[in-house]
Amino acid sequence: MHPDALTLSAQRIAPLILLTYVACISLEIVIAKLLNRKLYDFDDTLHNLIMFFANRMMGGLGGAFMFTVLSTAAQFIPWKLTGLIGNAATFLIVDSLFYVQHRLFHTDSFLAPFHEIHHTSEHYNLTTTLRASVFLPFINPLFYAPAVILGCDPLAIIVAFSLIQVYQFFLHTQLVPTLGPLEGLVNTPSAHRVHHGSEQAHYESNLGGVFLIWDRLLDTYTSESVGLVFGIKGVKQENNFFVAQVKPFVVYVRRLMKQIGSMTT
Repeated sequence: MHPDALTLSAQRIAPLILLTYVACISLEIVIAKLLNRKLYDFDDTLHNLIMFFANRMMGGLGGAFMFTVLSTAAQFIPWKLTGLIGNAATFLIVDSLFYVQHRLFHTDSFLAPFHEIHHTSEHYNLTTTLRASVFLPFINPLFYAPAVILGCDPLAIIVAFSLIQVYQFFLHTQLVPTLGPLEGLVNTPSAHRVHHGSEQAHYESNLGGVFLIWDRLLDTYTSESVGLVFGIKGVKQENNFFVAQVKPFVVYVRRLMKQIGSMTT
């Protein structure tokens, strides 16, 4: 697909995706009310929505940057994955790289602040999906460049990555129970609820995008148990947009400087 054609398709599909998100969030709010379940908090939801719109404004720039980096790298790769099989292989490769990226985000490294904000909410609903760092799109090419080396088309990589992101939206709900035989094979709301648990063992499990075969293979799969508490232990939820975006980086740099200082004394 030509980049211009992809852009045009994205412009047509984006409003439909947004309407779907709005409809699903509205439905979840209504069902939660009917079931008398406290799933939403006004300040938390408003904060999530502000982050979503801020990320949408940055999204076009981030997507263009990702395509530029990947397409530049693709010029030096003589082999290509094409056709239906190539697209299917690309999706699997991108999903496996999503796992790698996600797992690195959950290590104590300079990458952690790019993802921490997604986990700081003490609530868990469909709007939780919308919590993301505005800086994240600019490091994505770092993780998906290996797909180019394997012969994946840059546009196919971006499409696969976008589909995974949309799929992730539907995982952030407490209203869908366990899905029986699907658990542990594909990512489900039950599996992802575990991932948003505040315990470190939960926080570092179920890291896949669409498939959980990577978690199974690398022993990071955990099934859901009762009494999950959401958020990150010891990390306060910030409802100021700018503080929430910048604070994880400030805290990490301060901790790093303190570690360096203790090593030199």
